[in-house]
Amino acid sequence: MTNNAKKREVKMPGGLRQKLTAAIAMLLVSAIMLVSATYAWFTLSTAPEVKGISTSVGANGSLEMALLTKTVGDIKSGVGDSSAVQDVKLANRTWGNLVDLSDEAYGFNALTLNPARLMFNEDGTALKDANMLLGTADYGSDGRVSAISSARSMISVAGSYAGEGDLYGVRAIGDNSALSPEEVAVNKAKITFNSSLETAKSGAKSVLDMYGEQLANIAVRHGTADAGTDTYTKAEVNAIRDVITALEAEAANIETVLKAEALVRATVVDGSADHTLEEQVVTNDKLTALTTAIATAKAAIPAAEKDSYTWTEIQPALSAIIDPTGVTVNGTTISDLKDNLIGEDGQINSDYALEIATNPSVETSEGILASVAEFTGNYKSIGFSLPVTAMGMSVTLKNATLAATTTANPAVLMGIAADIVNLKYEGETSSDNAVISDNYGYAVDLAFRSNTNTNLQLQTDGVQRIYNDATVVNPDTQGGGSKMTFTSTVLTEAQMKALMGAIRVVFTVPGGTEVYGVATLDLAAPAEGTEPTYSFTTTGSTVTGTANLVMSKYTVDADGKIVVAGKADNDTITTLNQGEAKGVTAIVYLDGDIVDNSMVANASNSMAGSLNLQFSSSEQLTPMNYTPLKK
Repeated sequence: MTNNAKKREVKMPGGLRQKLTAAIAMLLVSAIMLVSATYAWFTLSTAPEVKGISTSVGANGSLEMALLTKTVGDIKSGVGDSSAVQDVKLANRTWGNLVDLSDEAYGFNALTLNPARLMFNEDGTALKDANMLLGTADYGSDGRVSAISSARSMISVAGSYAGEGDLYGVRAIGDNSALSPEEVAVNKAKITFNSSLETAKSGAKSVLDMYGEQLANIAVRHGTADAGTDTYTKAEVNAIRDVITALEAEAANIETVLKAEALVRATVVDGSADHTLEEQVVTNDKLTALTTAIATAKAAIPAAEKDSYTWTEIQPALSAIIDPTGVTVNGTTISDLKDNLIGEDGQINSDYALEIATNPSVETSEGILASVAEFTGNYKSIGFSLPVTAMGMSVTLKNATLAATTTANPAVLMGIAADIVNLKYEGETSSDNAVISDNYGYAVDLAFRSNTNTNLQLQTDGVQRIYNDATVVNPDTQGGGSKMTFTSTVLTEAQMKALMGAIRVVFTVPGGTEVYGVATLDLAAPAEGTEPTYSFTTTGSTVTGTANLVMSKYTVDADGKIVVAGKADNDTITTLNQGEAKGVTAIVYLDGDIVDNSMVANASNSMAGSLNLQFSSSEQLTPMNYTPLKK
């Protein structure tokens, strides 16, 4: 395990609103924390503090990962990427098995975090807002909680935290107590814009994820079929109908982004928090053209219910969505694709068939899908099969990619987003990059990919990050598993165990509201006749506690609180499709609904410890043989 962590002593200031400082580390994570613990959710006292964070991140085998700083499509790999030959901050952004976040530029050491609540929607099925992740306590003059407010997320910039929450990487979650009410109103309007933009971008991709394979198959089948011979099933026509419904929803998402832009622009003028998204009225010629095209396609869907349809019957609707004349396979138009598949001898050209069958890429630059890309930027779906027929013979392209592309640069919404970042309240007097002054949580955005379909899992026991056979003992690639270890001279064993039980690691979609899962420390009493997986010991005045981090069953109650109900049935966080990169955000915070004064001590420094997180694959992965790393 790579461990750059150093123990630090922390002086605890007095005052009404003291903070709890927390630490996070992903995959193989080493985070040193000092906790001074006298904070309670429902009373104000001196704050427990966790401070001093040094983090490393690791995966094993053919499961790769990187720090997600833009989009998964921007992550590359190549010669010279290793941190052995370049700055670790640059290496972290490329594919590998270790992300080292120990550099002070990430700003872990600057964090102070208050107990918080993860903010779910009303039915507890997803997060309430992608950029306002945690709820924090507002206090009355009597020291009691008066309300729960949301805190925004910001990115790390040279050890401080500035910028808006739609930027990924290393993020603090908090607010700036020095901001005026007008500046807060503008920031909240910007968060509404960022959230709606992410919804529009993810909505576009979901259209291709759900219906891309069927649409591409129809378009390519028509383009390669003998004239007039291609027919289409009721299921395929229903798919066309369904994709139009999804495109109607996506057009509404785009309209919401434009309304959110208007909301920001109205708020920066007067700083009023009374402006609402619903009251904004927008007019956009491109959006009008898009909604008109969708309505026209909807009206063109064959009304008659039957088992088989001709191309003439489905062409008006299908071509409006994905025009076959604008579709290419590996850069070749569909008509040329058919000609290239037929060799000079009149038979299938096997060499060309093999060429296009290797990582086939289908692009559409005409039709409604491409019109959506004019707003959101290029988007794609990966991992479907594409049958191509010529001379009565069929070649199936595996793991195909379908991309909707545009020549617009920047895309409409991306250009608006660039403007929104620079807008501020016209009477603003604070700095342009106001930093977070009150921290409540922390997030790290990561990307994963695998060379096979698999489940991404939280790895509890420490394993080698590359080679798993028992003969490999390389300490440089040995993972530490997922666990936390603390030492303290001021807490009792019971206090330490209770405080550790309030730590939450929540895995979510970067920039989205879907929750993949919740991990907690395994502190449950062992079954009869078995030994506990945790340990708490006292030597002299020093208490040491260690516990494994495990995926947990949980529900969200009517008040929005997470209720943990023991270990989950398996360690799965999310699924990974072969060759398709996927983002995962890990949010670490102290659950304010769990913490109370009985868990903490009144001391200037409290407990120091390390947090390790490691991930693995549900499939047996076989990495390339490289003898130097097996020693």
